[in-house]
Amino acid sequence: MSARPIADVENARTSFARLLNPRAIAIVGASSDPDSINGQVLANLQARHYPGALYPVNPKYAQVGGIRCYPSVEVLPQAPDLAVVLLGAARAVQVVVECGRKGIPFAIVIGAGFAEVGGEGVQLQRELVDAARQHGVRLVGPNCIGMMNVPDNVFAGFGPVFGLSQLRAGGVSMVTQSGGFGFAVVNMAEEMGVGFRHVVSTGNEVDITSLDFMDAFVDDPGTSLIAGYFEGIRDAVRLPAIARRALAAGKPVIAWKVGNSPEGERAAASHTGNLGGSAKLYQAAFDQFGWIRIDDVHELVDCANAFARGKLPAHGGVGIVTVSGGAGVLLADACAAHGLGVPQLSQATRARLREVLPAYASPQNPVDVTASILNDSGLLRAALKVILDDDAIASLIVVASSVEGAAADKIAAELVALDAGTPKPLMVSWSSREDRVGGAYQLLRAARIPLYRTPSRCCRSLAALCRFSNAVRRQARDGVLPARVAMKAAAPLAVANEFQARQLLAQYGITPTREVLATSAADAAAAATRIGFPVALKVQSADIPHKTEAGGVKLRLTDARSVQAAYEEIVASARAYAPGATIDGVLVQEMVEGGIEVILGAVNDARFGPAVMFGLGGIFTEVLDDVVFRFAPIGLEAAHEMVASIRGAAVLHGARGRPPADVDALARAIVSVSHLIEDHGGEIAELDINPLVVLPKGRGVRVVDALIATRTNQPNP
Repeated sequence: MSARPIADVENARTSFARLLNPRAIAIVGASSDPDSINGQVLANLQARHYPGALYPVNPKYAQVGGIRCYPSVEVLPQAPDLAVVLLGAARAVQVVVECGRKGIPFAIVIGAGFAEVGGEGVQLQRELVDAARQHGVRLVGPNCIGMMNVPDNVFAGFGPVFGLSQLRAGGVSMVTQSGGFGFAVVNMAEEMGVGFRHVVSTGNEVDITSLDFMDAFVDDPGTSLIAGYFEGIRDAVRLPAIARRALAAGKPVIAWKVGNSPEGERAAASHTGNLGGSAKLYQAAFDQFGWIRIDDVHELVDCANAFARGKLPAHGGVGIVTVSGGAGVLLADACAAHGLGVPQLSQATRARLREVLPAYASPQNPVDVTASILNDSGLLRAALKVILDDDAIASLIVVASSVEGAAADKIAAELVALDAGTPKPLMVSWSSREDRVGGAYQLLRAARIPLYRTPSRCCRSLAALCRFSNAVRRQARDGVLPARVAMKAAAPLAVANEFQARQLLAQYGITPTREVLATSAADAAAAATRIGFPVALKVQSADIPHKTEAGGVKLRLTDARSVQAAYEEIVASARAYAPGATIDGVLVQEMVEGGIEVILGAVNDARFGPAVMFGLGGIFTEVLDDVVFRFAPIGLEAAHEMVASIRGAAVLHGARGRPPADVDALARAIVSVSHLIEDHGGEIAELDINPLVVLPKGRGVRVVDALIATRTNQPNP
């Protein structure tokens, strides 16, 4: 059969429906031994009563698993939606060609022996990719263990999890670059109560990537939460757009990102052929888009339980109610560690609490209702309702400690009734043994009220809810800003020197210092007189990016004579430093006093695309590494969040008696830089404003030094 028409190929490339829920599956290399890898795939599909047609392919057998076995893909009675290829690397390439000729749109290549082993495997992987592209087949893998669609009983893979007789269905869809470990996570999480929808092992990701599947999960109505196990993301430039779509759809992303250390990056490269990428830009994804970073299975379970109820807090104010004062102190500390607030209750709320609580109970947040609730569970419900009515409280943690028996059932019933009547998230920490609380735990789980055995796990999960909720609100508010006209010029970008870079920044509303480009000592002196002393002089040359090293900078010049002398010295020093350099002149610049130096920049990262960077300047940047990144473009709220997230943020707000800096102007400058790198990302490799001086509140910001490296004029490191 000839290759499919181009239109059919493109349709397959834009929809994963036939991959994730195939109507028929070919198992190429099927074996009659159900315990072998080649025998497990068909056996697993049959054991789960897969409803579609199954076509084992192996010239050695007339039948496998009690059904007809075909000698080749070419003689199948129809073109199935999916082929699972269970052959060695060299033979897999030819099978993919046959799949394309047959009209099979998707293939999962299980086998290893490709780029992850190096040597000949690299060439075999290239041949596999070429064969798939030429014949219109989309590939999962190679070097993977398969995929499952739990509700529709598509268990197209091998390993212990695929052989489970029962695996609960749910709303979590997971993509994992590690097959064995990823499905072990699925096994443990399912045992702890998490139901899955889709789980896909992607292996080397030569074609369909983790982000492709995440993108599909955003559109999948049956997926409520997306999870991923990543060693590295090759097509990370797509991550911001997909993350924004997930936020708009209200779907949280839980990510287990490994390979963050140099040692981990080397292990990832030898495992799936992936590189880990920039740790700071991965962190930007977590910070900007509310992704929840996990490091263990129980965190996946805890977060899945937190999001299952479908409630998001309106802000970070947490109410804490306990039957033990010690638990309240512990949770207050945990909330602070996770960036959550434990606000003081209003005077009216405290007055109402005194009316319903015993005299010896505490009406302060955390609220200690004492063990009196064991005798009167209605008292607990009344107190909780009063607390939830307070606008300062957006979510509530209830610590039942070790309450057991009949009292436990009553408390659980009160909590279920309370939760049904409030839009605010209610979370419960309860440490009693399962066999000593009667049906209390089952009652809470049936109502999907998040239940945790320790207060710390409860608080960490609430922090995940708040993180995602904040990102959703931030994107919604920044997304309704007035439309902006892109300022990308038709002509190539002209930023050969600092003066031109500063002119471009000024077009985006980022105010430079008063300055003049002088081409003679006399011009420099006249310019300095107009600007006002003191001034700074800086050599301007695309061939001298490091001006200080070349003796090309003079500061705090206080009269015309010193300016003329400095001009001559700078030019002479620059020519001696770089004899072949083209010198455009010397920049005469006002000295900015009384502000706070920060660094503001942008990078067009080869892996992630355009991103903006911010931090405190000077030693804070170089020694403390106190900088944050966000993917461009961003809005004002995200810019303010960047400013607030650095460790030295207090410096900008008037620490130690200093006047507060103009943070609003700084945020506007950050937004402008994000727009600039978005508009010119194809031309700019790196932008560096260091320092940007933030003046006292109401006086704005000033660009003191700026460097823009285009893809054609990047300075040598």
